[in-house]
Amino acid sequence: MLSIPANSAQTHDHVHGHDQIVCVCSSLFFLQSSRHTTVCMGTSRSCALLREREREEEMATSSESEGQMISCHTVEAWDEQLQKGTDNKKLIVVDFTISWCGPCRFITPFFAELAKKLPNVTILKVDVDELKSVASDWAVEAMPTFIFLQEGEILDRVVGAKKQELQQTIVKHLNLVTA
Repeated sequence: MLSIPANSAQTHDHVHGHDQIVCVCSSLFFLQSSRHTTVCMGTSRSCALLREREREEEMATSSESEGQMISCHTVEAWDEQLQKGTDNKKLIVVDFTISWCGPCRFITPFFAELAKKLPNVTILKVDVDELKSVASDWAVEAMPTFIFLQEGEILDRVVGAKKQELQQTIVKHLNLVTA
């Protein structure tokens, strides 16, 4: 990973297909991506627009028979996804995470594989650095935290990168939802 000091506020480009979004961020961190030449991890409005466009592409290309993890990067997206899951009376599992957290990185591939096997569960991912207010509203104090919801009510909570406990808790609440 190439990092540029945050105090060197300079312009950098996002290359996205044939579009190019120019962004000026205070946090200039870059990483190579298999889908894009350079992806900015900054926080400016342009970066948020790029992330939103990438999410739309990912959702458009995902299989409908396969479950998916939906990343919420704005409070509006969070509210919308939470409302959809509540209206559908689905089990909702929310992964509160932070990109730099070691245990979060450890559990993410496992959780993503679980999500693929659970098309009848709404799986949401919230980066606490991006949505501090959402994490605060749900009393998230450690990462990763997984919150299980049904019709807007908290059913359970798993704190930490505990694969077996996470899997058992999903099974337990799936059985309650389908019963």
